[in-house]
Amino acid sequence: MIYRAIRKAKDEINEEKLIGKVFELRGFTSATTKKDLALDSIKQDDTPELSNILFEFIIEDSMSHFLLDDEKYSAYPCEKEVLL
Repeated sequence: MIYRAIRKAKDEINEEKLIGKVFELRGFTSATTKKDLALDSIKQDDTPELSNILFEFIIEDSMSHFLLDDEKYSAYPCEKEVLL
């Protein structure tokens, strides 16, 4: 499982379109293999009109992501970053 947490305006969120759905990401997206790290990334923002969203990705294709959890590829390997 791979995680990405974001904050979005409450009026932009339509849970029916997100929960349990398959969708395609365009471009690159940074994520992590650690759920707690993803959640920590949004705790610093307490803007009341924004809501927290946690994406949980199931990666089925080993060619669709790149692990950046090695010092050769990342200045912060402890973040367990995954590039989607």
